[in-house]
Amino acid sequence: MKRKTLEDKHGQKGQGYAHYPSWIDLKNSGNSGCRLCFILYNISILATGSENSVTTNFGPTKDSYIRLSLNPVDRGVIILRSGESRWSSGFSKVDQWLRDCEQNHADCNVSKSPPLPTRVIDVGSCTGSQEPHLHASKGQYGRYIALSHKWGNTATLTTTTKSIKDRMRAIALSEMPKSFRDAVIVTRRLGVQYLWIDSLCILQDSATDWENEAAKMGEVYSNSVLTISASSANNSHVGFLIARDPLEQLTCDLQHLAPDGGNAPKIQAVWPSPVNGSNILSTRAWTLQELILSPRIIHYTILDDRMNGQMIWECQTHSEAENGSVNLLFGMYSIKIKRCLKMATDGSRSIRATYKCWYHIARQYSYRRLSYASDKLPGLSGVAAQIQAYTRDSYLAGLWKGDVIGGLLWAACTTEELQRTTEYRAPSWSWASIEGPIYYEGILAWDSEDFPIPEEYELEVLDAQSKPAGFNPFGTVHGGHITVRGLLKATPFSRIANRLDWSYPFYAFDSEISVGRARFDEGDPPTEEVLWLLLISKTEYFPFAWQFQTKPNGLVLLPTTHESEFTRIGIFELHEGFMNWFDDCMDTQVITII
Repeated sequence: MKRKTLEDKHGQKGQGYAHYPSWIDLKNSGNSGCRLCFILYNISILATGSENSVTTNFGPTKDSYIRLSLNPVDRGVIILRSGESRWSSGFSKVDQWLRDCEQNHADCNVSKSPPLPTRVIDVGSCTGSQEPHLHASKGQYGRYIALSHKWGNTATLTTTTKSIKDRMRAIALSEMPKSFRDAVIVTRRLGVQYLWIDSLCILQDSATDWENEAAKMGEVYSNSVLTISASSANNSHVGFLIARDPLEQLTCDLQHLAPDGGNAPKIQAVWPSPVNGSNILSTRAWTLQELILSPRIIHYTILDDRMNGQMIWECQTHSEAENGSVNLLFGMYSIKIKRCLKMATDGSRSIRATYKCWYHIARQYSYRRLSYASDKLPGLSGVAAQIQAYTRDSYLAGLWKGDVIGGLLWAACTTEELQRTTEYRAPSWSWASIEGPIYYEGILAWDSEDFPIPEEYELEVLDAQSKPAGFNPFGTVHGGHITVRGLLKATPFSRIANRLDWSYPFYAFDSEISVGRARFDEGDPPTEEVLWLLLISKTEYFPFAWQFQTKPNGLVLLPTTHESEFTRIGIFELHEGFMNWFDDCMDTQVITII
């Protein structure tokens, strides 16, 4: 097309290009794969409501807009914002989201000058005249941004006891992995002085420093003014400010110019697009608490293999994509969790509802992966610390002493990828002792005010303790036990029994009638021929039926070599008609589960 001077009905002139002379030509071009023609045609239909107009010309204007003129001329001029091949225009959008949140979202308010983490990165000047450097805060207060990213299997830039002095002097931007460089650029452009990146702000060769800083992780993210999420970067070298195809930004802000030259109401056109994109961080365990505790997050996502991406804003009030889509599935579940946690820790809900919120989080966390199995409990320690600050309850390796019986009612989700860790990580009664997803099905109804579980249990807890391996009560443990008084009964078991829905039937002695079914924590059944069943409750909640049903249930145990000592291996429920199956137990027994 030949570029020429074009003039609209208002006498406005500008350099542009003659385009297709008819609607059918424009439509055919769009249907043949031209993204720009597809957008222009659909915008025009949205603006005019018909195909009665003819596209005459379009051309660039200031601020990266495309001016599109339509006939008849009394329909005015549409201003179409084109996508940017660089993220530079995105900084103003992030700044807009941030200012709107800080000024208008009561639920998202955080201190304007919180205590800085132990160490932060001073990003230097916006002009780049000063290199970033590590800064020891020493009780200083200020605004900072945090980075959430995946380390990946490749080596990344770290700070150690040997390199900390050099890092305090300078960290050359050119030596940083791309995700770190991008985070510095965003922090500078938003006018924030400090940035927190885990690998640089925690001494990676000091177990003491790592444990100390891991215990503060919840405060780091909850006090940050914003968390940058490199959602689609598989490692720190990939980066997230990646060149984009401008024709693939499937959104346009439209503004009509009325016949009198004034501005008509603004129209925002949003095209169907996979706004969720690739979210690698959603599979990583550590990033869940970063997502939950951060008051505001900006996700940088990649939509497809051509590296087209969008920014997605998420705070405790609102979720919105760069293309204008709101209330995204990408963010709504985590917003729900954020609100649940906020209500659970600000006194507006009961303590039982707080435990319920914890079970939701534990379930989501169990689906995520860890690079180091020993991080299972530390990876959620920030959330645990927040809940403990409100409840003042004792934390027991993933459970809470105030609802330890309810906490025991977790179950393994599938028979796939389930196993006990080879090295000790938690007591057998804790969900943290297994690798694989778990659930608390009967007590996870979002909309109920309190737990939809029975007020009374058939089990009495006499003692419950866990033994932290260090000074962090929410971190790794090296032991723990629960001592209970309850009804305990032995039952025969055969591995050759047919599996039903991830569970196995078990039978009474001298009977071929199935009494109930058991679901095992490691998926596959044990080799032992006798199982021990500990009754917890005689009722079970079914959220879909919104009612309780009489189904005695509890834990499946195996004895250790010590008297009255057992380990947990699963859960069970009795079939209807066996309500009184435990009645022949002569008396309750006191046992310890480790």
